[in-house]
Amino acid sequence: WRIGSTFPALALARFHHRDYLVTMYDWVPVLVLQFLFLRLIGGRITFVVHDVSPHAWAFPPYLRALERGLYRLSYHLPQRVVSLTAGAHAELARDWGRTVHSHVIPHGAYVHDDPTPLPGDGVVLVFGMLRRNKRILESIEAMRILAAEGSRLRMIIAGEPHVDDLDYWRQCEAALVGLDAHISVEVGFVP
Repeated sequence: WRIGSTFPALALARFHHRDYLVTMYDWVPVLVLQFLFLRLIGGRITFVVHDVSPHAWAFPPYLRALERGLYRLSYHLPQRVVSLTAGAHAELARDWGRTVHSHVIPHGAYVHDDPTPLPGDGVVLVFGMLRRNKRILESIEAMRILAAEGSRLRMIIAGEPHVDDLDYWRQCEAALVGLDAHISVEVGFVP
């Protein structure tokens, strides 16, 4: 009902506005249908993209090409696409071919002072759903480099692997070999 009711709401809004700003969206097939509908009724779409590639693929592997095609459409149907980082902007161009009317509006203001020693007890926590967008594999590799340099930092990885991307967690497990003294892992739901 919620998804179906959006189409009449979008059509009613068209009587008062032509511009649509989309920041949070439904499952990609629904998003593409909504974008097609908005284009059909003369709407202009600005799509704010938080994560360019999905956290995990939703379709089964034999339909992955269809899912990728729907993502590509979702980036090409809007008149404007806005990403929140330069890296995401580059990914839109490189992986999805969106280069025209693609903009960056930085996500928050970050002040980079001179680096100082980290406060705390030297333990880094990777927590929650263990999925690709959290860059767990890159964090493990960073710990490997730090360990080789003699760092006394430790890492705790606590959470449950994403059911739709178990292959990613297997890559992370393989990367953990030899890091037992630096990384502890607590796999499973954390209440």
